[in-house]
Amino acid sequence: MPYTISYLEEKNIIETIYEGKVRVIDVITVIQKNVGLARRYQTGLFLVDCALLIDEKEHIFENYDVGTFMTKVLDQLPRSMRDAIILPENEIGKANLRFFERVARNRGVNVQTFEKREDAFAWLLQG
Repeated sequence: MPYTISYLEEKNIIETIYEGKVRVIDVITVIQKNVGLARRYQTGLFLVDCALLIDEKEHIFENYDVGTFMTKVLDQLPRSMRDAIILPENEIGKANLRFFERVARNRGVNVQTFEKREDAFAWLLQG
């Protein structure tokens, strides 16, 4: 599997770590699993670590699809939901995830991208 999901009990955060190449269906599966975990643990805080993600797509349509899919599950999450995404090092991956961030934010998803893990944690825990 190109991802792992864990619950960080001490911070009440659901963390997903992507590694290698990830398909759109993997991301949609992760979103669905995370919604279930959010209900189980009564949290709306998500840390998505894409530092090891390999994203070589030159097109952005798949990121648009994932961003619009997230709006379909918003009603299943707390209003205080926050989704912090740690960007990969490669420039195409960064650009694709920043585009995803714009699409999702434009549809009401409280998501933000970060270069550093500690900045992502700080943002998640500030609210």
